[in-house]
Amino acid sequence: MEETLDAPSLEREAAAVLGRALAGPSALHLPGRRDHHRAEVEGAIELGYHALAVANADAASPETVARARSTLVKAYAARARDARHGAGQLSLGAQRAPTRDDCDDGWRRVEEIVRVAETSAVEAARLASLLDDPAARSAARAAEAAARDARRLGGQ
Repeated sequence: MEETLDAPSLEREAAAVLGRALAGPSALHLPGRRDHHRAEVEGAIELGYHALAVANADAASPETVARARSTLVKAYAARARDARHGAGQLSLGAQRAPTRDDCDDGWRRVEEIVRVAETSAVEAARLASLLDDPAARSAARAAEAAARDARRLGGQ
């Protein structure tokens, strides 16, 4: 049975998915957990944008729009932090690559991950600017810091 696809329901589901993604940070080192975390963060982003689209089409309450934007800011901050972690891990591997081609490939992949962090930070800042919320601004600043760290770790 399919759930009603109204903006408040979508917004609540996006927040719930993000909440699950952020619930167990200490377990991210376990096999498969980081991939699961990434999938949940991406799912929260998709649901958040879906909630905004439905909210715009249905002229939903400003509170629903604000909550969806807030969830998106937090999700982008989580994505930027995860990308920072990925850039750091992959840069270590690229430094130890057995061949020059492997090394070059590793650094290309690091650059792709750094771009994810930077894109996430830009989108978090854009969405936070639409909200009058200190927590959203703080999350956007955390995303920007993660992107700067990822760039530094990426050696570029």
